[in-house]
Amino acid sequence: MSGLAPELAPPLAANPLRRLFVIEADGAADALLRVLEPFALQQARLALVEMNTTGPSVCIRIEAEALCDQRTDRLRRRLEALPAVRTVALGWRT
Repeated sequence: MSGLAPELAPPLAANPLRRLFVIEADGAADALLRVLEPFALQQARLALVEMNTTGPSVCIRIEAEALCDQRTDRLRRRLEALPAVRTVALGWRT
């Protein structure tokens, strides 16, 4: 076992959904790296990362696998706390 508490490391079969995060952030050169950091801290398995520049901001779409509701909410709060992030929207895919 990796040493994570059971509520932070649920089995993959318990979470077959992909969580979708759509993040609007300032268009700083390091925006993508800053947005990805909370995912690394939560040891999220990323299935897709896309970034589009729209004027002075960027839209980042991230799909993550095997995240329970608690970890998803923790990620949302951490993303919203980042100074460069303007909005965070959540969804899911099967």
